[in-house]
Amino acid sequence: MFISGEVVSRRWYLDFTDRPYRFSDSRNRFTTIGCDTLACIKGHKDGDSYRSGCVSVCDDAGSLATGSCSGIGCCQTAIPRGMSYYEVSFAGEFNNSKLSRTEGGRVPLVVDWAIGENSCEEAQRDREAYAWISKHSECANSTNGPGYLCNCSSGYQGNPYLQNGCQDIVECALKEQYPCFGVCTNKQGGYNCVCPPGTQGDPFRPGDCYPESLSLAVKLIIEDMCFSTK
Repeated sequence: MFISGEVVSRRWYLDFTDRPYRFSDSRNRFTTIGCDTLACIKGHKDGDSYRSGCVSVCDDAGSLATGSCSGIGCCQTAIPRGMSYYEVSFAGEFNNSKLSRTEGGRVPLVVDWAIGENSCEEAQRDREAYAWISKHSECANSTNGPGYLCNCSSGYQGNPYLQNGCQDIVECALKEQYPCFGVCTNKQGGYNCVCPPGTQGDPFRPGDCYPESLSLAVKLIIEDMCFSTK
């Protein structure tokens, strides 16, 4: 609402400092929308302070590009990796309208999480506190700040933070995810797929298992078609 020519500056923040969450640097963007609007963000990143801002300008509301953030009336900037706290405010001297909270307005926020402050190597030294307890699981260092995560090993699925939480995937029962056009045999951590007895070829391709006992004439035709040079 356009009124007295000043922004009623309103600050808000979200603090994950003592929690296992961090703001995802790859899936979030700091976004400012409006005509002649300066939004400021500050936060904590691995114990250091972080400050940035975003300015969106336009001649009038009619020049805004609906559905995109192309720089006219919209500004986007990345946020740093490892940030666990942020505070947002608007510059009061930059705008000509009053800022008020939009009733029911919401925007999504994606967070990453990790366990503790230690790497996998450091965490494994304290087996009692180590969260990776299931068989067929492995540890991965966090890619967004300190800490680590647990994952089920390849060929297994479930919850690696529970005893025996990672269970074998029965690939032969999931043909869309693990296609096999031959004979499928499940095994721990994987599966085997072979052409039926008496055939050969690629069992992972439909119709590619063919009889081994081809006649000499057929073999010569295939050889001529596939390997002849001009």
